[in-house]
Amino acid sequence: MVDEAGLGKGSEGHQEVPRFEAEGRPPHDWFADGKPIVLRLFPEYVMGIVPVFPQSDDTGALIPEDLSTRLTTWNDFFNVNYHYEKGWQSEKAKVDWSEDAVPLVAELKGALEGKAELVVDLWPEQR
Repeated sequence: MVDEAGLGKGSEGHQEVPRFEAEGRPPHDWFADGKPIVLRLFPEYVMGIVPVFPQSDDTGALIPEDLSTRLTTWNDFFNVNYHYEKGWQSEKAKVDWSEDAVPLVAELKGALEGKAELVVDLWPEQR
């Protein structure tokens, strides 16, 4: 069942949230409409998450488990070493975080190749 906004309704009449909410597409609809799914990698002020957005089961399915674990650890390092008002605890922490991002970004781009585009926003490097 579909409502006026084009969203499906579940068997109990509850609105179903489309996968890749920002794109409004069904799961694994990679390039079907000529537009790639765009995922963003950026640090988030939440511990224990993979910092790739929008977050969904489908996004998670695109990223190998070992890479997800390393991305989570990288994001947790950010949370421990970066304060939203004061910035980095030390220049070393900033450099270590930035250097750790290089292989993670390369591996994530490889995992997403042909499935999604990746936008990388390492905004804490400028602070």
